[in-house]
Amino acid sequence: KIERFAATMDEHDDAITALRREQRSRIMWTALRDDVVQFVHEHPRLDSVRRQVEDELRANTMTPSMASYSLLDSLLRTDFGASGDQKHKKKNKKMVMKKKKKKKR
Repeated sequence: KIERFAATMDEHDDAITALRREQRSRIMWTALRDDVVQFVHEHPRLDSVRRQVEDELRANTMTPSMASYSLLDSLLRTDFGASGDQKHKKKNKKMVMKKKKKKKR
């Protein structure tokens, strides 16, 4: 029975591997969605924007798509946006400079 099972698994190994790849991709996108939603709800800089957007949705003065874009725009303007990129560039530049100094020694 075990040999028959192993033979069956070998026959379908490529299909199983492909399914696992797709599964990993779906898991990544689900995790990203969950993380973004959690970040929007927990980030203090987004609190007022989130409340305003929710109020406008309830008042029917903004569509759900507009609200989503508004929150994403605000999210990108936080530390994860352009200012965040600048911070990372500065950190990376400092790390490169430290490595160069170590090599010179």
